[in-house]
Amino acid sequence: MKKETVIFRWLLVVLLSVSLVWGAAAVWRLWFLIPCRVEADCRGRETSVEDIRQWEEQDDQGALGLFRLAGWRIDREQQVFSVNTGRHQSARIISVYGSMELAGQGELLCGRYGLPLEGDFCVVTEALARELLGSTWILGEPLQLGGRRMTVAGVIRSQERILLMPMEEGVIQQLAVELKGCGRARERVERMMGE
Repeated sequence: MKKETVIFRWLLVVLLSVSLVWGAAAVWRLWFLIPCRVEADCRGRETSVEDIRQWEEQDDQGALGLFRLAGWRIDREQQVFSVNTGRHQSARIISVYGSMELAGQGELLCGRYGLPLEGDFCVVTEALARELLGSTWILGEPLQLGGRRMTVAGVIRSQERILLMPMEEGVIQQLAVELKGCGRARERVERMMGE
């Protein structure tokens, strides 16, 4: 056999081996490391904020492999009042427990989603911001919803009139979970929910 043929075969074997190792590493990373998002419809299950808190406590020991999670419900439409302009507008209210950005209502235009420890804050859509205050740059503006006063922490891109606010208790309708790794992600969430 010619020397060039032997070298070519060895190079081919090395290249194939490297490709297999690289592919296996990519699959392992996808299966075990890269965050995977799973959504679940919780209507009719009576899943509550207390259930989510228990899952968070279980995950403190690493049992569930959670990165982030959020539960939310769509409340009835209500009047939102701008304290500074005196304008009011009807908006759909979405109450969220956990990572508000997982509720998936749109791209953040300005500000941020806020943190539960910040107290009463809200995130509004650009349509609601424009109707109440005439602009989307309304961070820090006070809004009132019934007897609750909130500060705008962020504005999301949407032509719907929506206000997202933190919730501390109650039943959720939707759940979004970000898990460590995509391996059996749906099954892990179903087991977590007790299905």
